[in-house]
Amino acid sequence: MTIDSGEALSHGALTIRSSAEHLQAELDLLHSVLADRVAALRASVAVTEESFLGLYIPDDFVHSMLAGASRERTPPPPPASLAARRRARRDIDQAVAAAQAGEVDLPLARLSRVFELDPLERSILVVALAPEIDSRYDTLYGYVQNDATRRRATVDLVLALVADDAATRAEARARLGSGGTLVREGLVTLRSPDADGSSLARTVRVTPRIVDYLLGHGACDPELPAMAEEAVPMGWVADALPEEIAAAATRVGLVPVEGPPDAGGLSLVREVYARLGRRVLAVDVEAATRSQPDLTVLLDRVAREAKLTESVPYLGHARTCFDDPSRAASMRRELRRLAERLRGPVFVECAEDAGLAADSVARVRIPVPDPPARATIWTGPLSKAGLAVSNEAVAAVAGRYAMPARSIHAAATRAAEHIAAREVPEDEVARVLLQTASDHCHHALGSLAQRVPARPRWADVVLAPHVRARLDEVVSAIRGRSLVFEEWGFDRNRRAGLGTYALLAGPSGVGKTLSAAAIATELDLPLYRINLASVVSKYIGETEKNLARIFDEASRSHAMLFFDEADALFGKRSEVKDAHDRYANIEVAYLLQRMEAYDGAVILASNLRSNMDDAFVRRIHHVVDFPFPDAALRKRIFEVHVPEAAPVAADLDLALLARRLEITGGNIRNIVFAAATLAADEGRPISMDHMTRGALRELQKLGKLPAKADARAVAQLLRSG
Repeated sequence: MTIDSGEALSHGALTIRSSAEHLQAELDLLHSVLADRVAALRASVAVTEESFLGLYIPDDFVHSMLAGASRERTPPPPPASLAARRRARRDIDQAVAAAQAGEVDLPLARLSRVFELDPLERSILVVALAPEIDSRYDTLYGYVQNDATRRRATVDLVLALVADDAATRAEARARLGSGGTLVREGLVTLRSPDADGSSLARTVRVTPRIVDYLLGHGACDPELPAMAEEAVPMGWVADALPEEIAAAATRVGLVPVEGPPDAGGLSLVREVYARLGRRVLAVDVEAATRSQPDLTVLLDRVAREAKLTESVPYLGHARTCFDDPSRAASMRRELRRLAERLRGPVFVECAEDAGLAADSVARVRIPVPDPPARATIWTGPLSKAGLAVSNEAVAAVAGRYAMPARSIHAAATRAAEHIAAREVPEDEVARVLLQTASDHCHHALGSLAQRVPARPRWADVVLAPHVRARLDEVVSAIRGRSLVFEEWGFDRNRRAGLGTYALLAGPSGVGKTLSAAAIATELDLPLYRINLASVVSKYIGETEKNLARIFDEASRSHAMLFFDEADALFGKRSEVKDAHDRYANIEVAYLLQRMEAYDGAVILASNLRSNMDDAFVRRIHHVVDFPFPDAALRKRIFEVHVPEAAPVAADLDLALLARRLEITGGNIRNIVFAAATLAADEGRPISMDHMTRGALRELQKLGKLPAKADARAVAQLLRSG
């Protein structure tokens, strides 16, 4: 194989007008180095034609090595060739400088600048890159390495091509060490062909992301999922926040972005940095950790991409990395290292308790927008779609659903598409907006809570007048909290959250659960019953973690939480006698903190109000006592549970049943259903006999009748009282 180094360097007056011309000039220089290398190898009998058979090592080759024809003693390139290469290097550097002055985009030059590569590191990178640009270098590298199967440069070949003496060779080898910029920053990787190979036999490869970058392919690392987010208007945010973000641009450290999920932090940061003429690299950490759980590797990629694109990193959806205490410590450590490597700010979307305060150089706390701001965000996508929606309809949905900015924007976009596609009439638009907001807010609470599907209305609930009046007050408080706290300013001196908490107390079966569902129906909110069996854990810290998930998800879905048998969780704290008491008290204290910070509606139901912790009772805004139903209420409950379509016999006396049976509404429901099934099985209308038999089974279940009692005895009791 013959390579003419003279032709490779004959540039004349070199002018670089594009990245392709820059890379070609670097390859021409590499071409001349390879030509000198081939000539030196042939002169030292380091390669022979026979050795390329690949089946054996020729004797002449071994003799030349034993005779001292070592790498260090390989004849250096002729002085004329060295001088020509130095001139070529100078011409390339001058042409690159002129091109950059003319604002020509040269990725290789930009890469060298942002990673602070010295000339030796840049030469190493070009040697490793050459086969990615021109496949002929596969053959050339195989030739000069005396092995046709080695088609990429080994460390040994790289050192031979970039170093003319032993001192430079030692420097180049250090550049390829684990602490060198090329390897540390992920620009190149070193791969061993086998476990027994020496470090010099490792292959030097440019990482795929860097190849794409240098060739102008690919806008971002595909291993880093970008946050898919349309720009959301953030003009409602106080001026202090943008000023804080702008000030952080000159600092080195972490900037926590705190607030509800989908608060719109990315839009705000992008808006501020656009004014500063800088880009933001937005990475979806939650999605990225699914494919790359190693935080060190993940944040190394973030650091490399931020440098490549000269962007400020914004790590969105990072809350999950702080859930596990051991993982949270690792995350904080890696975030500190990332900020130090980039010598600038790193924005991290997290909760307030993420533990980043010590390393923070600024703090961005984005609240839920107030009703006027929410109305403005709702209007944006609707107006963009050319829809004329009344201010009343927008105000209704903005007032009812205290959604964060991104959620509003997504819901409004979906509503606009639905209204335009279905040609929804004007008088139905308000309903569509409310339904879309409700659907967008419903988020699964997993195995920790159960969605209550029933949607009872007040007509289905039989209550004493004073109880119904107290429940109406609860509804009014939940419905009007946004107006009172946000627009009227009652939240200014309020240290706790803006939530509404109500305790429904009374014996089992008096209608507490049904009333909670009716409240949710009235407010058009999803109701989730908390599954205590899944929440409470015997493992230390697990109960608190489960409760945190419940409140976080409820905040996102704007759900109404319903804690049935609440005294099991909200019971009185006891004197600490052992570790179990101490951790039980910690759970209660944690619940107090989360309830104070929660902005939604929480309904608690308890049969034993006296067992509730005093601190909880003090924080509850509404306590509604459900009395045992009297005869008049029991008669109404019987009537409600017997549908109009059900056939009834002439002897059915609901008033008599209500007077004689001192039971709750839950028991009445069971009796009526049992009577209906008996009547259906016999093919007759529901009669007093069926009700008597249903009452027999229910009273026996309650322990109010002996097991051997019969329906005739119960009927006699009913008649006689």
